[in-house]
Formats: sequence, C-alpha cells, structure tokens
Amino acid sequence: MGGILVNVRVQNNFSTLATKIQLWHQFGSNTVQNFTWSNVAPNGNSTSYVEVFGSTADGHDYWQIMVTLKGDTVWEHTSWKTCTIESSDMNTYQTQNVSAGYWSIPLNSGGCTTTLQEVGSVAEDVKREPESKKAAGTTKGDAPPAK
Repeated sequence: MGGILVNVRVQNNFSTLATKIQLWHQFGSNTVQNFTWSNVAPNGNSTSYVEVFGSTADGHDYWQIMVTLKGDTVWEHTSWKTCTIESSDMNTYQTQNVSAGYWSIPLNSGGCTTTLQEVGSVAEDVKREPESKKAAGTTKGDAPPAK
C-alpha cells in the first residue's frame, strides 16, 4: 500500500483495563483499514504500532474507534471522524488518546480531537464494525463520500 505512512498506537486513559480497542481508518474511498489491540492497561499504551496510510491525493482520511472496557462497557465515536493525514506526517509515530468522553488523533500537521460516547455494553450491542453497519443499512454516522 503506498501513500503517507503514519505509525499509530492508542493510549488508554480510562482507569479500567481496555479489553479491546478497535481503530478503523479509510482514505477517500479506499479499503477500510481495521486494527485491534487487546488488554491495554489503564493509563497505558497499546503494545504495538500499526501502519496507517494516507495520501497527498485529493481526499480526506476518516477514522472511527471503539473501546471495550473490563466489564463490557463500550465507548465509541459514533460517526466517521475526518482528520486528514498530510505530507508532514510521513513516517511519524503518533499515539492516539482515549478517555471518558474524549478521543484525540495527534498528527504533526495539526491533528483532531472529538468526543467518545458510552454506548452500552457488548451484550446489548450488534456487531459495530463500520462495514457491517453499512451492509445492514445502519451506518455509524455518514459514510465517507465516494470519489
């Protein structure tokens, strides 16, 4: 996959173990990248970075995140967040932060912050991945615009 490479990990700023953190990224109408980390300690970082690819072509980068805490409480950003990777982000290492009500996507080019909402528990929820929601006709907010 070509484009602008950004190495991303997530810091769990909740006071509880995050049993699962899922991050989705999509540039324009390209394939959605989906990453999962398990058992991220309270106030700790995911154990690995993942490679996220943006582009200098016309278009935007779209992000979604979902955090499942010990006890199966789920927090997520309920729509695609637009936060565009730019050439100054190439080959950088970035740590996104999640906590009750807050998600930051730091980038050298500026980055973004937005909200996280508590949306219930795993037992109450249908599968939340963006593509399955689109297939079921219930998207998590507006889907990225097609080119």
